[in-house]
Amino acid sequence: MNQSIKVSILCAAYNQENYIGQALDGFVMQKCGFPFEALVHDDVSTDSTASIIREYEAKHPDIIRGIYEKENLYSRGKHMIREILKYAKGEYIAICEGDDYWTDENKLRLQVEYLDSHPDCSICCHAFAQLDSQTGKVTHARILDGDGDISFERVLSNKNTPHTATLLVRRKLMEQQPEFFDIDVTGDYPLKLWMTLNGRFHYIDREMSCYRVMSVGSWSSKLEKDRQRRASRLERRIRFLTELDSFTNGRYSDEINNQLDSFCFKENYLLGKYKEARRSPLFKQQSAAKKAFILFGSVFPGLALKLHDKR
Repeated sequence: MNQSIKVSILCAAYNQENYIGQALDGFVMQKCGFPFEALVHDDVSTDSTASIIREYEAKHPDIIRGIYEKENLYSRGKHMIREILKYAKGEYIAICEGDDYWTDENKLRLQVEYLDSHPDCSICCHAFAQLDSQTGKVTHARILDGDGDISFERVLSNKNTPHTATLLVRRKLMEQQPEFFDIDVTGDYPLKLWMTLNGRFHYIDREMSCYRVMSVGSWSSKLEKDRQRRASRLERRIRFLTELDSFTNGRYSDEINNQLDSFCFKENYLLGKYKEARRSPLFKQQSAAKKAFILFGSVFPGLALKLHDKR
């Protein structure tokens, strides 16, 4: 009798021909005593990304399963991971975007062993490396000094939290995530919050993946170049956190309001609402150069926006 799939890996890719092979190599090298699948989703790439996925699918049909769209979903505001999740069969879900990669062949085995033996844990992660695609510089991120649990409040603050490629979560719980969590369609922030509301978030102090920053085709690089898109993302996150405050019956209102203040300040700054940014309590915490720019923008908003876009 065939064993059921233990882990489904969700991989979203778009125009990442220079990176996708390394991501797929990280999947097929995994050494574990259970079946797993890698669902690799190509969002109508205009380069050779889809062809590379097909090559790996032909070589590793027991692991790689390509999903090839005919129409770009990202441009339609679709939540990519939620779209790929529909095809998953595994008890657990791992996520790795097409420009990131795993560096430890025992990653899945170690994380599955922990979740299997700790049913009160809904999500686990690990240490990771961070590679700057522009400079080639590598840094190493450790969330805690040794194995331990990450609090909901820390996840909410979004400071020094694990990257997407480190996560392993329970599929059934992920599928129960309320619809309003999809308001925030980029990144893994809502997912980590949902999982931590429903169980322990455990950290394994072992580096097992690499997060590639500002790579060609990544959503982070697209956001960096598009002020309006960055502002739109902030607006969605503000709406999401407002809904989350209501959903949790105000239990985390202080922490959520701190986040809302920060996101509202950033949104006003990006949209050229410099007078509103100046009135924010966060204005005093900015660098001297940024405060001077905001003051300048309060008087000459149009010119300030043009200067901002040229940066």
